[in-house]
Amino acid sequence: MGIGIKKDNEEADIIADINMTPFIDIMLVLLIIFMMTSSVIFNQVLI
Repeated sequence: MGIGIKKDNEEADIIADINMTPFIDIMLVLLIIFMMTSSVIFNQVLI
């Protein structure tokens, strides 16, 4: 994962690959924020 270097026939090609750990962390934080705001909107719960 991340950025790696692949060597074929003495040529170095850069392989661009998305790093999944920060992506998953951001998605989980956004999910928690969405769940909190939706509960406030539908139930009028004070945080």
